[in-house]
Amino acid sequence: MKKTVLIIDDDASIVNLLGLILESEGYTVEALTESRRAVARALAIRPAVVVIDLFMPEVDGWTLARQLKAIPETASIPLIGTTADTQSLQRTREQESQFFAALIAKPFDIDEVIRIIEKLVPTRPEDSCEHQESGSCSSVC
Repeated sequence: MKKTVLIIDDDASIVNLLGLILESEGYTVEALTESRRAVARALAIRPAVVVIDLFMPEVDGWTLARQLKAIPETASIPLIGTTADTQSLQRTREQESQFFAALIAKPFDIDEVIRIIEKLVPTRPEDSCEHQESGSCSSVC
């Protein structure tokens, strides 16, 4: 079963590029350029990991991270914060790192992003079972 990565960034070019690269690595990608819809989308799809831009209009990445961590259904999803503002990145590391499993400066090294996602995405046997949708995974795999 493919792992889903939810990308939330108001820059469509970053969303598209990162999405294409992650899809080529075998991930299913869901992307949003409107952060106000992010919590509802995360609840609906339950991604394996969420990549969040820290600076977005409407709802910023810090607020979004707090919201996701406050909801039991999304609290365990690892969050990766991204920003081009290195001062902001330092502040986040110092003050709010409990919400983010990783923080990455833009422009980011795509190999680093992939390594971080591979490290954070759980690798449970049931995640790779082709019978999971039928409900027979535990008895077949």
